[in-house]
Amino acid sequence: MIHSTAPISFSFRDTVFFFLTAFALIAAPSALALTPETGEVTLASNPEHGAQLRNTTLGVTETHDMVTLAEDYLWGLSDKDVDIEKARQLLEQAAELGNLEAHRILGEQYLYGTKFAKDRASGLALLEKAAQSGSARSQVSLGDFLLNGTHIPRNKARALELFEAAAALGDGAGLELYGKDLMWNRLGSRRAETYLLRAAELGRNTAWTTLAEGAMYGYLGKRSRAKFANYAQKAMDSGQPEIAVLEAHRRLWGISMRASGPEAIAVLERAVETDNEVALKFLISLVRDGNRWNVHRDRAQARTYLQENTDLLTRAEIAQYEMSFDVSKARGTHQFESLAEIYFANPEWKSAWFGRELFAANPNFAMYLLQSQMKKDGEYFGSLNGFATPDTLRAIWRQCRNLGYARNCGDIVLKSNIVGALLAR
Repeated sequence: MIHSTAPISFSFRDTVFFFLTAFALIAAPSALALTPETGEVTLASNPEHGAQLRNTTLGVTETHDMVTLAEDYLWGLSDKDVDIEKARQLLEQAAELGNLEAHRILGEQYLYGTKFAKDRASGLALLEKAAQSGSARSQVSLGDFLLNGTHIPRNKARALELFEAAAALGDGAGLELYGKDLMWNRLGSRRAETYLLRAAELGRNTAWTTLAEGAMYGYLGKRSRAKFANYAQKAMDSGQPEIAVLEAHRRLWGISMRASGPEAIAVLERAVETDNEVALKFLISLVRDGNRWNVHRDRAQARTYLQENTDLLTRAEIAQYEMSFDVSKARGTHQFESLAEIYFANPEWKSAWFGRELFAANPNFAMYLLQSQMKKDGEYFGSLNGFATPDTLRAIWRQCRNLGYARNCGDIVLKSNIVGALLAR
């Protein structure tokens, strides 16, 4: 508990809120109740109305509620239907009242242009303001855009400055991003390892997984793979579920051991028994598609894994996986058309992850979806056939550049991360 001898002072906003609340209590005392868990006043007879009251009241707590509700509408969380306009209005209202998280979310979405119409100038201004106001998450977010040159010119020096500023506030996420960039691009294994270790020491436990993965693939200098066990153990000790997937990869591809598909599956099955959601998702996808080497495609078994572990997934994820099974066996445009209708009728399913899943399950269907989407937007004028024709590739390349991935388009435009990002628009 923090004790202070300083006199208590109230801002004009606090005073207004105090008298409005007092007046409401006097006017209708039986209709109002205090929520013990949050310390907020709600309407006892109508909690939803109480929530509306909080969302239109000035103050930090109230703008936090606005941002939470906005994210629900933005992503379809908490059983809310996706409503982009409501989300935008709530975020703008919270931003006007000084909420830095609202600045960050608005800035990101204006830069990405996936949820709101792209507005780079406004997006950059919002992120800059929040970062300069001391929001560590905004510093990391802006630094990420600058580090990768996504939608704005790349500036790694400025990105590092922002990451260090966030680290000074106790947020190591930016240091992890910087270390990953150094490691995967082979720009200095020692520096990469140093930044990742600093991130981990600041409580960024995912950095242990990044270090383990880098060690496994030989990206941490001499004797890199010898470092795997130590970093993997630290990741497991900090509760990182991805290590089970890394262990499966080692067995699938024979990294520092004999390759064995059945052993990889056994590792994943044991992890699922401990309620490892990450391992479950990887297991379902692996068995659904096979790996064309030591794991054969078995859709029936993949569906069994899903049905036996529905408690580890959301309702939307279950529906997405069910659809992916149908997609994996679909052939021809007549089947693609009916599945595309289901996909477009559920906009809340759109995500980069689901886009990657569909591309893995059936690349031709993913192409069909992209062709349909681009044709509707007036960006593609060829046939809807699911083939990567020259016209299709040119349209995808243009869209790839609009995503801010210009340096990653070119010959690798059909990488799963690019297709997934395009389908998430």
